[in-house]
Amino acid sequence: MQKSPKTSTTTDHASVFNCLHSPFIINTFMIYLYVKTHQITGLKYLGKTVCKDPHAYKGSGKIWQDHCKKHGYIYDTEIIFQSDSKDAIKEKGIYYSQLWNIVESKEWANLKQEECDGGYCANSFTPEANAKRSASLKGRVITDEHRQKLSIANKGKNWLSPETRKASADKIRGRKIPKEIVEKAVRNRLKNFIKKEKPPKIKKPAIICPHCGREGKHLGNMRNYHFDNCEVVAGPRYRKCDNRIPASGKAKEWVFLSPTNEQITVTSLRKFCRENGLNNGCMSEIATGNRISHKGWRIVSKILYDDTCL
Repeated sequence: MQKSPKTSTTTDHASVFNCLHSPFIINTFMIYLYVKTHQITGLKYLGKTVCKDPHAYKGSGKIWQDHCKKHGYIYDTEIIFQSDSKDAIKEKGIYYSQLWNIVESKEWANLKQEECDGGYCANSFTPEANAKRSASLKGRVITDEHRQKLSIANKGKNWLSPETRKASADKIRGRKIPKEIVEKAVRNRLKNFIKKEKPPKIKKPAIICPHCGREGKHLGNMRNYHFDNCEVVAGPRYRKCDNRIPASGKAKEWVFLSPTNEQITVTSLRKFCRENGLNNGCMSEIATGNRISHKGWRIVSKILYDDTCL
């Protein structure tokens, strides 16, 4: 008995692709050319759609969408032409666009002619379209009510659906990243944690005063108390650890009256207070006139003299 040949149940993908993209396939979708008119402001919009209910379609124009968000989606829809041929819709769209001058007229929200292309078009960014867009936005003030409506509209909105997230995850799952890219990322990451090596400090050689022979670093003390200001050349100067010895310029002397009514001349007030058990701050206030007495001591006079006059 002769066996009948088996029929193949596999699908030829090439034949399906050619069938779907064949120019002889008839478009069974009805295309509607409509005019939407806003009930409050009267702004019009010319567009096309393939939705089964063109009256429920809100329109996709940028200016039209912004206008409806501000004033509400309250509009009337008029179907001016319908066909299943894109060429017929394109012809009618260009005809009505030129008839009503929808690009330049302020009564229309269109930025370009309706050519049944839908979406991006180079004419949307021509100087005329940009000027119209700028004029429509000039002087616009966003009220608090409008901001509240935008906040409510965007609150809780899920920009990516679970299906989209899952498709993106499945697309990259199991993908192997090249080793070179991983090593480069690790190196860039570690740059923030690795301390940069500081350049070695260059030690300056010690400097020696030519007058007294003292050796020191490049600091302020060597410059202030040596070289041209050395005591060998300029004479002794006052330091905190020494007694006040007037070397040059103006020196101070105070004449105090003791508790036994004796006049005592004082040159170093700090040393005098330390030797006699007095408070240096109180005696300074007596010397400047801010205090009358301290432990019976009073000020008689302050002598201010210049060594150059001696």
